[in-house]
Amino acid sequence: MNIVRSVIFAFILFTPFTVSIGAEPNLTDMYWRTLSLSDQNLALPPEQIPHIAFHQAEGRIAGFGGCNRFFATYELHDSELTIRVMGGGRAQCPDLDGLEHRFLSSLQSTQRYSINNKTLTLENESGVLIKFIGVER
Repeated sequence: MNIVRSVIFAFILFTPFTVSIGAEPNLTDMYWRTLSLSDQNLALPPEQIPHIAFHQAEGRIAGFGGCNRFFATYELHDSELTIRVMGGGRAQCPDLDGLEHRFLSSLQSTQRYSINNKTLTLENESGVLIKFIGVER
């Protein structure tokens, strides 16, 4: 019995493991809801808030621009991020004052990203384009 305990203790003691306490999520861990667009906070009903989800296996993004669903492709190299919006719905939502167009244009202007405290920030040479909050999938 003592030998078994010693073997178990030795296994636990010398088995390498990693613990990621407070580790930042990566792009594909979360569903990302828009907080601000061009440094303007969005005060919209929940059903109109633009959001995106990255799908690593396909290199695609599925999202909602505030009026229509859309899909895009993305390329990632370290903190560099390129997004190409491919297509989506064509419903008209005049009450959103061009929100969807500005959102999709900002996505396509993205050059880099950062994640801090479950906040995803997309930027280009002009500065911050969009900020998102991460929501567990």
